[in-house]
Amino acid sequence: MLVRSSSFFTFKLCKRRFYYQYVLGLVLKGGESIDLFFGKVLHEAIDIWHKTDNLDLAIAYLEGLTWPLDRKKTKFVALALLKDYVKKTKGMIIVRDSEESFTFPIGKHVWKGVVDSRCIKDSVLWFGENKTTNRFFIEVDPNDQFISYYIGGKQSYPEAKGIMINLFDPVKTSVERIYYQPDKDKCELWLKETEQELDYCELCAKNNIWPQNPTACYAFGRFHVCPYKPICQADALTAQTLIKIKYEINQEAKDLAW
Repeated sequence: MLVRSSSFFTFKLCKRRFYYQYVLGLVLKGGESIDLFFGKVLHEAIDIWHKTDNLDLAIAYLEGLTWPLDRKKTKFVALALLKDYVKKTKGMIIVRDSEESFTFPIGKHVWKGVVDSRCIKDSVLWFGENKTTNRFFIEVDPNDQFISYYIGGKQSYPEAKGIMINLFDPVKTSVERIYYQPDKDKCELWLKETEQELDYCELCAKNNIWPQNPTACYAFGRFHVCPYKPICQADALTAQTLIKIKYEINQEAKDLAW
């Protein structure tokens, strides 16, 4: 099985949600959310600045977009975050290669990912990872993405010290930087536990049994209800009707691991 941090996180959160999102490939009709849009365009603006060293080009990119209506994640917030990131990155050497990815085996499975950048600060190499959130809403340790990116990145750059995590906080309109360095024992334990979880995922797929986790329906707060809650709680016939009306197939998500 080919696995990424996003699909693995979903499986651990709720097996039934994983089934809807990655086995069936269902997404709500109506386009991407403001959260996905904001994160995507801010990553793109940062990428432009990394590759050109021209802040004006990155600003022009953000200003040229059609922005959805939202009170918090606006064009002006994105511009402020971009400028704060540039300010706090002064003096560092940053290598951005969006085509560079990594894979590594976990038992009979393969983990795949892409690190946002490589950063040299005070002659020390770090892997850079950008998140559009604040410290309150993210767990740095444990976090499957960060430790997997550390393990995968170290294959090509064994001299790297760890992960430099940039948290782009849209509320404070500032960038907080966190440094993450898992030790060897933690990496080995994570690999062992993750292999067991992935074996269980394959067992669920083989038997087509996907247990529910009711506590995951509101895992991200009452304003971010699981998008699959309506079909998850409906009877089989009603669920099929809702799927036809409210959802469409995202083939990329459906093909992600199988």
